[in-house]
This record gives sequence, C-alpha cells and structure tokens, in this order.
Amino acid sequence: MTDQSYAGIFKFLEAIDNRLGSIDTKLENVIRLEERVSNHETVIARYGKCLDEGDYRIRKLELWQAEHNPDLIITALKSNRDTIDHIKSEVDSLKDTGNIHQGRRDITKEILKVLAAILTAIIIYQFTRGQ
Repeated sequence: MTDQSYAGIFKFLEAIDNRLGSIDTKLENVIRLEERVSNHETVIARYGKCLDEGDYRIRKLELWQAEHNPDLIITALKSNRDTIDHIKSEVDSLKDTGNIHQGRRDITKEILKVLAAILTAIIIYQFTRGQ
C-alpha cells in the first residue's frame, strides 16, 4: 500500500470516529432525558397516590358525618338558604335606593358649582373694584 492509500484510510477512519462520537453524545443526551422522564413519572405517581389517599379520607369523613349527623347538613343548608335570601333582599333594597343617592349626589354637585361661581365672582369683583 502507498502513503496515499494510508492517508485515505486514516481520513475515512477519522470520519467514522467523528460520526460515532456524535452518536455517542446523542445517546448520552437520550439517556439523561429518559432518566429525567423516569424521575418525573415517579414524582407524579407519588403525588397521585397522596391525592388518592386524601380523597379517600375526605370521602370517609363525609360518609361518617352523613351517617352520624344528618341534621347538621340540613341545618347548614337552611342557614345558607336564609343567608342567600337575606343578601338578595339587601341587594334589591340597594338597587331601589341607588337612584335616590345618585340624585342627591347630582344636586350636591350643582349646589357646589353655583357656590363656586358666586365665590369666584366675589373674588373677581374685589380685585377689580380698586382699579
């Protein structure tokens, strides 16, 4: 073999080495990504289990309360209904009196405008009277 054929072979081997190095780097990135995904799946599974356990406890407490004290639930519902009715009546009364308050504010504004105009006229008169 000649020096040119050795140089060609070395060049070809270097190209293969570069390709294999890039493939190796990409495989390392894929492995790291897979490890992160696996870690996330583990964390999500752990939190999902905690949520399921919390949901089970809440359901168990609700069932116990319904079995041992149904009057409390009925009383709470009646109390909520009464509170809602009271708030509705207050809102209706505020709507009814809203226009009255708005009219009073409008009258007050007009009175203040007239008083401001009179005071301005007096001030202007006092300044120009001496000239």
